[in-house]
Amino acid sequence: MLALTEFLGYIADNYTLVPQYKGKYKIPSISFSFFNPKEKKYKTIATEDLFVDVLEGKELVTVDTTLVRKQNVVTTGNNFRYIAIKTDFITTLQKDFFKSTLFYILLILPFIAIPIILFLARKAEERNNDVIGNKTRKANKLVKKYLSEAKKQLGKKEAFTKP
Repeated sequence: MLALTEFLGYIADNYTLVPQYKGKYKIPSISFSFFNPKEKKYKTIATEDLFVDVLEGKELVTVDTTLVRKQNVVTTGNNFRYIAIKTDFITTLQKDFFKSTLFYILLILPFIAIPIILFLARKAEERNNDVIGNKTRKANKLVKKYLSEAKKQLGKKEAFTKP
């Protein structure tokens, strides 16, 4: 059994109009189509034409009413800008990640990186376990440090005398 449910709602469109000239302006009617499930028909409803009487502003000078002129919008501040009526869509072709070069590189990378990391970890462990080698390396480091300092102080007797 098909149960029909009733939906209620409304649609509201808000527009900001900034008239530049005083006079009487017509806002054309708007229509809306919907399906009425009770009557099983599509219906269309429409609003009445609205007229707005602008009382303040500059006088509009009309030369020829049959000639339609396009006028630039005069902006007062940053509130209103031109509405873009033409667009330049650029298709962006996106390559799939699956079966791409980057996909295969990232797939193979763990098989290459893990053995290298294990090899380096073993070498570091062997080096840390070599007690005599570590003492020798530390001693060599200290010798280089003190000898380089002594080389800098060559020619100064005060640096080599005991206080």
